[in-house]
Amino acid sequence: MRWPAELPRGLLITGAHPRAAKKPENEECDGVRRGYDVLMGLIDCQEMRELEEKVFQAGASAEALMDKAGRRLGEVLRALYPEPGTAVAYLGRGNNGGDALVALQVLRSAGWDIALRCPFQPLELGLLPSRKLRELGEVDLQQDAFEPMDHPGPLLLIDGLLGIGASGPLRDPLRPLVVEMNDLRARAGARVVAVDIPSGLNGDTGEPGEGAVRADLTATIAIPKRGLVADGALNHVGRIEVIALEELPVPAGGDHLTTARNLRPLLPPRDFEIHKGQAGRVGIVAGSRGMLGAAGLAALGALRGGAGLVTVYVMEQDYPLLISAGPPPEAMIRPVGSYAEVGDDGQDVLVVGPGLGRPGGREERALLDLLGRNDIPLVVDADALNLLFREYGLPEVG
Repeated sequence: MRWPAELPRGLLITGAHPRAAKKPENEECDGVRRGYDVLMGLIDCQEMRELEEKVFQAGASAEALMDKAGRRLGEVLRALYPEPGTAVAYLGRGNNGGDALVALQVLRSAGWDIALRCPFQPLELGLLPSRKLRELGEVDLQQDAFEPMDHPGPLLLIDGLLGIGASGPLRDPLRPLVVEMNDLRARAGARVVAVDIPSGLNGDTGEPGEGAVRADLTATIAIPKRGLVADGALNHVGRIEVIALEELPVPAGGDHLTTARNLRPLLPPRDFEIHKGQAGRVGIVAGSRGMLGAAGLAALGALRGGAGLVTVYVMEQDYPLLISAGPPPEAMIRPVGSYAEVGDDGQDVLVVGPGLGRPGGREERALLDLLGRNDIPLVVDADALNLLFREYGLPEVG
């Protein structure tokens, strides 16, 4: 999509995929400044295999990397699921199963019961998974279907069946195990964690094969795989957690992934003597009859993000309704007769759009003028985006 040059310069457009953003070659593109964070590289499966091979040739130990990845995976799971229950690792022949086996050691030390589901005999596993199975101790590879009624408490299923080396549709004997995981998630409330990528998902395109694992969390190893952020992969990937490995460097350039961990340094600890006037001022132009909740949610988000002073501008006729709905008590609600009255009140950033609807005529023009005359950073979302798209003849967003 190309943006016309008449769009307000300095405008930050926020219509990208919620988990991935592309860094443009130029900072200025068609009159619009793109403000993307470049934090965590994305990579395709072949590039990942080549990077691993390069690291191994340089002297890195595949087993040492497996131990580190599995241990960090276990630590992540222990933090996300603090109440111990039963953790079941579903194993194929490859190294994803080895990562899962190391993670089970961490979970067992935290009080979890552990079990294994695998259609193969121990001697049929790869070298490293076979070694990690022996290190785990006396745990049988369970051939029969897992029965959750025999294991009260939280149920965590770790998908270590297939990795980035797999291709094509799911086949026996692994397909029944994927069916079992998806069934336990649906009927028994199990949480499913995929190691690196969900089994049955194309790591490059994100296209799920028939019956692919539906994970609640994908713990991708070292570098996120490109297919994980495809729109069609969302219901199979769930939340993404990156298991960092220092030995595998993140590639420069290209597409990048933003995670909560990457954003954390943007909110450093504050001095104890700080007051709200020093913690940032946010103005919010949001809400209309029938959609006033959007204004309250935007204000709550700004406050949760650490803003000290939050002012919500709402039309006078909607002011009583918003007040009766109970907006966050820390937020200041300022009624205006027209959006043209929204002025420079010392804000550090202005949010425009959530729940505005279609105010029509003069008020739409006032909003366009507001977007064009502000020198402060703007966050433009929802109905304000649709207003811009209508004004410049572009398709509206959903």
